[in-house]
Amino acid sequence: MKNCCVSKSQTKQYATTQHNAKKKRPGLDKLGDNKILKNFELFFSNHRFLFSVLINIILFTLFFVLFTPRFAINDDPAMMRIASGELLGEPNEHLIFINVIIGHFLKYMYTILPQWNWYVILFYACHFFSMVAVLYVFLRNQFSFYNVLLFLLLFAFVEVHFLTNLQFTTTAFVTGISGFLILYSTGFMEAKDKWHGIIAGIILLVLSGLIRSQVFNALLLLWVPLILYRAYTDKSYQVVIPAAIAVILFFSAGHYDDNYYNLQPDWAYYTQYNSLRANLTDYPQFAYNENTEPVYEEVGWSENNVNMFRAWSFADKEVFPLEDLAYIVENIRPNAAVVESAESDNTSNGETTTILSLIPQDIIRGLLFILIIFLIAFHVVHKQERRLLLFAFFMIAVAMVYLAYQGRLPLRVFYPMFYSLCIISLFYMTNNSNHFLSRHRIIEGLKKAAYVALSLLFIGVIFIDGRNSRINMLVQERIDYNLNQLAAQDYIYVTWPRPGSLETLIISRYFSISIINPLTIDSYSDVHMATLGGWSVHSPHYKETLVNYGISNIYLDTVNDDTILLVALPFLVENLLPEFMEENYGLSIKAIPVHITDDIPTYQIIEAGVE
Repeated sequence: MKNCCVSKSQTKQYATTQHNAKKKRPGLDKLGDNKILKNFELFFSNHRFLFSVLINIILFTLFFVLFTPRFAINDDPAMMRIASGELLGEPNEHLIFINVIIGHFLKYMYTILPQWNWYVILFYACHFFSMVAVLYVFLRNQFSFYNVLLFLLLFAFVEVHFLTNLQFTTTAFVTGISGFLILYSTGFMEAKDKWHGIIAGIILLVLSGLIRSQVFNALLLLWVPLILYRAYTDKSYQVVIPAAIAVILFFSAGHYDDNYYNLQPDWAYYTQYNSLRANLTDYPQFAYNENTEPVYEEVGWSENNVNMFRAWSFADKEVFPLEDLAYIVENIRPNAAVVESAESDNTSNGETTTILSLIPQDIIRGLLFILIIFLIAFHVVHKQERRLLLFAFFMIAVAMVYLAYQGRLPLRVFYPMFYSLCIISLFYMTNNSNHFLSRHRIIEGLKKAAYVALSLLFIGVIFIDGRNSRINMLVQERIDYNLNQLAAQDYIYVTWPRPGSLETLIISRYFSISIINPLTIDSYSDVHMATLGGWSVHSPHYKETLVNYGISNIYLDTVNDDTILLVALPFLVENLLPEFMEENYGLSIKAIPVHITDDIPTYQIIEAGVE
């Protein structure tokens, strides 16, 4: 074993000590004199990757037995509907936010085996192999029950949340962090294992970038300085070169993705529009106020039009043209004085809420776990490693401040960034486990008591969270009920999918993944739906959907066609839509509630004065 924070002579002496220690005790902490147990211990000490695979098979099996996972955001079910063919009638590779290379893979798999839910399978496979990689690195540091227990606690307090609330952003984070961890730890590996580690690390890193490119870029800001530090202390580029290869492959894949979209005129237009759109819908500095009013006046946007756009309804590109978006984005810059909560993501009635009230309890608990791990690691590691941990914490803090200043720091970014700090801290804790245990002279009885207490903590967290996740099944059952109610009526439902509102939950049959059959997918297309907004607007997918329903202008057709109902929150229908229709189309409208389900607010939109 090689330590990155000591001199070469000290490293050689340390490696010799570790080699002799392995001869004396090749495996886990001494558990008894049973010969079978010792043989078991010796076998897995010599096959640590296999041990890591088996532990994770047990953990993931336990997860699927006890937990009811769901999609955390609506982007994933929407992309799954595209990939599986539920949206368009046949599988499609244009997943918008996920690289088209993965889109090709999913399209192929859904074509040959359509009964399997490959979108979900791919993401859970990424989590599985990422956890295998993390545990293997911990066991390469020291094959001990203490290190296994630390991994179990990591799984219970952090990873279970990512698995239960499945989404492509956090999946990319978990995969990328595991890839960087493997590359970072290659200097600790024996020569025969290095190439396996390098290849695995590159694959995980590239896969992370394919799932979400922005995540890969964020991880570069944190991990590249750590890797360069490692290269400097080791006087070796063996860590830098594989990371550079992964970066080159990532940018090559990104270039392919860009060309694939840009070579198709409709997709090229949509890609540009959606990129600009994200600024107006996601960032607070684009809200209508005294600072931004002059810019909006230049393009002729009223305050109500701005509010419509920021409420994710911009389906008429003559009202909201691409040129206007480009001008607005170019002339409105972040303003430190702008303070606005992310109500577009987190409220269903237009009222703002406090930040703490928006953070789930399991995330708060996970953050406390990460903080404790960081503090313990900072206490037990070597001096140089403490500096590295402080540097990692500083880099994360800088990233958080920058994103907060930009007005865009959702939990799906905030939490995984601290997960990086947790992984770095655990890496050095597992590398110093013998030093930690011996330095404090923990007696054998106290050590066993601590093992038992932490093991019970792991079991308790798993079972409590598993029980709490059952609410997802109740949500799914209610969604199914509402969809069946809507399908029973012969209407086209135009949804206004403002993030955080209830109607966004009904756009896909698979908002929650069934615990009974988590890996398969069934067709469910009895409900005829189009959307008044959302990130798919103006894409070829969106145009095809409107053509299938005979819709030309979705705002006007919602008024003129009595077979179309609007599914939207009351305050959107009562406050924004009437003024928008009057201002842009010269129509005075009124909304008549149509009771179809108890949960979904549904309206027929007609001209005022028309019965």
